Amino acid sequence: MITKKRNQRKHSKDLNSNMTIDLNKYVEFVNTTTSKPSKEFPEFADRLNDLKIQGFPTERLLTAAVGMSAEAGEFTEIVKKIVFQGKPVTEEIIQT
Repeated sequence: MITKKRNQRKHSKDLNSNMTIDLNKYVEFVNTTTSKPSKEFPEFADRLNDLKIQGFPTERLLTAAVGMSAEAGEFTEIVKKIVFQGKPVTEEIIQT
């Protein structure tokens, strides 16, 4: 079992050491897959206006999404402290 884990780690290191990232290709990929409303403010404003005309509560959805992400980040910090940083599971850590 130990030998298998060592081989997996070695294989993982080998894969990572041979990886290079072409930033120009990455930027090109992001630009081709990202919508205009995500890249350009006038397009974003037009989309918000279209949604408003349809009666869609965009402001409430954005508030909810940002709030949920913030709460998830706080929860993730607690998990990180306990699992990766070796903090004890205490009321103080849990209520952070």
